Amino acid sequence: MAGFDGWSENAFHEFRTLVVRCAVVLVAVGLRFLCKLSREELRFGWDDFWILAAACLNYIVEGLLLWSLFQSHGGQPAAVLISHGERKAAENFLLISDVNSTLWHPCVMCICFSIICFYLRIFRLESGFVRNSWILFCLIGAWGIGSAIGGFLLCIPPSNFWKMKDLDKCGSYIVFVLANGILEIFITIGILALPVRPVLKLSLSLRSRLSILAIFLLGAFVIISGIIRLAKVYKPGEKIPDYIVVHLWSGIHLTAAFVCACLPMYRPVWTKTYAASRTVVSYSRSLLRSSRSRSALRSGGDGSPGASTSPARSAESAGRPGKRSGDAMVHEYELWTVGTDTDTVVHQTSRV
Repeated sequence: MAGFDGWSENAFHEFRTLVVRCAVVLVAVGLRFLCKLSREELRFGWDDFWILAAACLNYIVEGLLLWSLFQSHGGQPAAVLISHGERKAAENFLLISDVNSTLWHPCVMCICFSIICFYLRIFRLESGFVRNSWILFCLIGAWGIGSAIGGFLLCIPPSNFWKMKDLDKCGSYIVFVLANGILEIFITIGILALPVRPVLKLSLSLRSRLSILAIFLLGAFVIISGIIRLAKVYKPGEKIPDYIVVHLWSGIHLTAAFVCACLPMYRPVWTKTYAASRTVVSYSRSLLRSSRSRSALRSGGDGSPGASTSPARSAESAGRPGKRSGDAMVHEYELWTVGTDTDTVVHQTSRV
């Protein structure tokens, strides 16, 4: 295909993951809103506004990146493009890289805002929690806006970066990514720690509280993806990174953040899937018990004492353990769904 001429292996990998990332974000955010629409009692709020704003920014970033990849023959190094007389293509790629870096931080900021607004809807009666949430909200805003401005002004004037003028006077992008990434990891830890105390104070069983807490702590995957991103991007002694690698791992990290931010909203999907799986398992067990009963009746047709007691034993073994297993599944189902509804958690919190 002519459009892919001269593309490196990393560029192909970036293109493929870009398409997958866009699809994953679309599914994650779309499923979130479908779950909200499926239940009339779940109203749309600021958490949905911020996640939608983040999704819009994400698609702007990914669209610009896709355009720049084709413009620069797969993100070829600027020196290679200039040697082939394509200086304009090199400048376009560096310009888009700079714009993407600037927009990436507000996108992460909006995702963090969405999570905190979701927390505030659930634990809105906890005065201490509300205060801490707003403090963290302001810190995230300062980090997001400050990082966007700081990254754009690494070169003064900023056009020196994509026009490749006086680059030795520009700040180190590698150091900026490292410092910024470490701050983001600490912010993510703060977000994960926010609901721990309110959840543990709920008037529910310990197992129920831990089940609810586990849903919130799934965001730990974002910390893992952030650490991997820093490990891949940071190269000691270098000032300018491989922007294909930066785009790749920044995009993966952002996609993980979208998924983790939307996971707590998927309760209707989890409950319906669990109910369907229970029905399938119950039906399979009933078929198995029926088959065993028919086999026992056929083998016990001679009227021997052993044969007469076999159906009774079979019925007993199919009844009692099956009932206990069913009760356990119902209990697990209730544990999974209890407390994740906003009104339920707010009611429980108000009693603490």
